[in-house]
Amino acid sequence: MPRMPFTPPGAFHGVKVSVISADTKMPLYHDPDAVENEDPQTRQHYVEAVTGAKFAVKVSLTRRFEVGTAGAIRISLKPDNATSGWFTDVPEYNCRYGQKSGYTFDHLTKFDRATSQWKKGELSFGNLETKETSDSHISLDSAKSLGRIQVTIERVHLRPDPLGHVQCDTDFKRVTEVPEKALKGSGVANTIECSNYTISGPPPIRMLASPILGPLGKPIVINILYRSKRTLQMLGCIPRTPSPEPAARGLEEENKALRVSLFRIEASTLLFLINLQARLERLERSANIKPEHVAGIKREREDAEKAASRKRARSSGPTETVDLTDD
Repeated sequence: MPRMPFTPPGAFHGVKVSVISADTKMPLYHDPDAVENEDPQTRQHYVEAVTGAKFAVKVSLTRRFEVGTAGAIRISLKPDNATSGWFTDVPEYNCRYGQKSGYTFDHLTKFDRATSQWKKGELSFGNLETKETSDSHISLDSAKSLGRIQVTIERVHLRPDPLGHVQCDTDFKRVTEVPEKALKGSGVANTIECSNYTISGPPPIRMLASPILGPLGKPIVINILYRSKRTLQMLGCIPRTPSPEPAARGLEEENKALRVSLFRIEASTLLFLINLQARLERLERSANIKPEHVAGIKREREDAEKAASRKRARSSGPTETVDLTDD
């Protein structure tokens, strides 16, 4: 019976990558220009970069991740134009027996030649200045890598490094300014910055790694492109005018409560005005009736006095006697 060809599981089965800032997972936006199935081993996402915000990159491997014949899983991180980046080796047995494993890159280690000390610094989105002419002699290839965090996951076999090199990029230098023409409208406004350095121990001595044979030996690559909110809106990753539904509902409830309060105030004010109008009308009626009543009484008194005066006038002359009998 002929053997069936080996069909590897999905390259990203059991792989989770997240960017964490302020103890919150940041949304990873789909690349609207990505071509489906262009490279099944590579994925590309966008994330919003806020200048000065600290962040960490967390890589998790779940029980669904296929280990194969690997002796270890190498997880690497390369910020911007770093040459080799930083990496860690996860023992294969951490994944083989269903244990959740991975690594969180929350700082980068470097050797300070001025003090001859190893130091580690926190990751953040630093500001990138663009100028017409710049003293930065950055190549076009290096400029294309700006604004990108590249995470690589490999199934490898390990062997000791006879030179005893450490597993970090000791030559990484952050780019702070760049000629505007080098970016070619990519919308890059930040680069990865390490700050708040503290003294640390030296990183582990690296092991030389070689990929396992077969389809599982191909590396898995996740490119995280960090851009400003405005650039993400222009790219179509997020809506240009996002609708704040919770805020709208809260504002609607507040307006409703305000309308109810105004209605109550208007009703009480209207009732007060009605009562006041009725009282004024009663006062006006009482004011109009009183003078007429007094005038009537006065006229009646004057008429009575005039009648008595006429009666006295008729009876005040001498009394005459007329005899009406016949002689």
